[in-house]
Amino acid sequence: MEETNLDYHMENFDISCVIETSVNGLICIVNEAKELFLWNPAVRKNKNLPDFTSKLKDDGQCTYGFGYDDIYDDYKVVCIFSVTLYPRNFQGINICSLKDYAW
Repeated sequence: MEETNLDYHMENFDISCVIETSVNGLICIVNEAKELFLWNPAVRKNKNLPDFTSKLKDDGQCTYGFGYDDIYDDYKVVCIFSVTLYPRNFQGINICSLKDYAW
């Protein structure tokens, strides 16, 4: 669970990043390599989330969500993914708990 300065990370890698959503000042970011980060701009730190892309292959499409679960006092990232391969389509949902740091 290495924390790094996101500005440093973004300056040294030529990969586009997209801000997916934010909750309570934390921002969920995904890059072209489908790596997910949570960024806290108040302290200028980010945390890489565990990798989930093994199920996606190269043809996978993802939609992300980020929220706070007040019942379990936990932040969670949701990835809804689909793979369209002839003759079958595959869809699934992964949920990453920040408390457990696992999908």
